[in-house]
Amino acid sequence: MSTACWRAAEDTAGDYFIMEAIVPPGGGPTPHIQTREEEAFYVLEGEVVFRADGERIVAQTGAYLNIPRDVPHYFKNESAATARMLIFFAPAGIEGMFDKMAADPDNYQAAGREFGVEFVDEA
Repeated sequence: MSTACWRAAEDTAGDYFIMEAIVPPGGGPTPHIQTREEEAFYVLEGEVVFRADGERIVAQTGAYLNIPRDVPHYFKNESAATARMLIFFAPAGIEGMFDKMAADPDNYQAAGREFGVEFVDEA
């Protein structure tokens, strides 16, 4: 999965952060919980399957999904085509986690914990 920042904390007075995610077939994060922010997704292209709080949601182009703080969730591109999404975080502050994960992918859990993300077994 690759990401690109659209609006960072300094652009929004810390209110929110927006990034674009390009999710290849089979791509997506492991189950996790955001403890500091709400997370929302808007599917720009393709299809992404979400699991949130035990519910399975198939989101296609144009779908919007909000994940409240402290709700276990993850997404996965189960299709054969690349998907594109906008991902919103409110408030901002988690952007540095993505930089750390890109620099050292093997230590993604340590980077996540530093930014209030808890990794869990199921969503």
